[in-house]
Amino acid sequence: TAVPSSLAVQFVEFSPILARAAPWQNLAPPDSGQAPRMPPLPPAVARPAAAETRAVALEPTGKARAVALACLCLFVAMLNLTLVVAGLKELVVDELRGSVADAALFFTVEMVAYLLFAPLWGALSDRLGRRKPFIVAGFAASGLLYLAYLGIDSIPLLLALRFLQGGAAIAGWSTTMALLFDHADERSRPRLAGFAGSSLILGVGLGAPIGGLVTQHWGARAPLVLAGVLFLLLAIVAAKMGGAVVRQSRPRLAEIGRALAARPRLLLPWALYGMERFTVGLFVIV
Repeated sequence: TAVPSSLAVQFVEFSPILARAAPWQNLAPPDSGQAPRMPPLPPAVARPAAAETRAVALEPTGKARAVALACLCLFVAMLNLTLVVAGLKELVVDELRGSVADAALFFTVEMVAYLLFAPLWGALSDRLGRRKPFIVAGFAASGLLYLAYLGIDSIPLLLALRFLQGGAAIAGWSTTMALLFDHADERSRPRLAGFAGSSLILGVGLGAPIGGLVTQHWGARAPLVLAGVLFLLLAIVAAKMGGAVVRQSRPRLAEIGRALAARPRLLLPWALYGMERFTVGLFVIV
């Protein structure tokens, strides 16, 4: 009878221990001068163990490629976020006859969409056990919606479109972060968090100056077009990412709430991050 592969892996792993602890095995007599030895493993046991090992081991080059693609997606998504800052006043105030408050709402509306849609996309991708469809669809939809800004001629329509575009964008880059950490272990998780954070910050930092140059040469709507094209290209790149199935068990919202109630200090990082983002938001529109 074939042994299940999981048991076969354990048997192969602990066979030296069994050799010392099981005197009833086919061992050489103590007075024969030969070292005790284990009998060879049956083929039904040995082959599944090898197959199991190959299935769970990740090739270093393949893992590095997956991390690089995920970080590229995060970088471009944040680049697009601030790419439009430089031309926003000209677009909202000068072209659409809005106010500085309307220009600020352009970012506020997107953040509201992030807040509402990020848990939804995360829960759906967990339930389906797949990340890549949400990433590709989110980036592609966001790119098309960015290009649709070319036809906007009123502030209400601009803000409505921004809300939809924010919901699509968060499907792409937040699910990319989930994919990045799906197969992280305790040793690699801090390193991957550093890679992801660096990609996000680098994109945010480079977006505004690049957008300023684009606005200076081609007008206030040019950064929107560039962001749309980059998002569409990003959808193509995301299609090349691995489609690993999510198998981890996830805590329910009620369990998270109970954990936060039992240990309120877990809210401290969230509070610090919220204050830091609030401070940044004070200087986005000048």
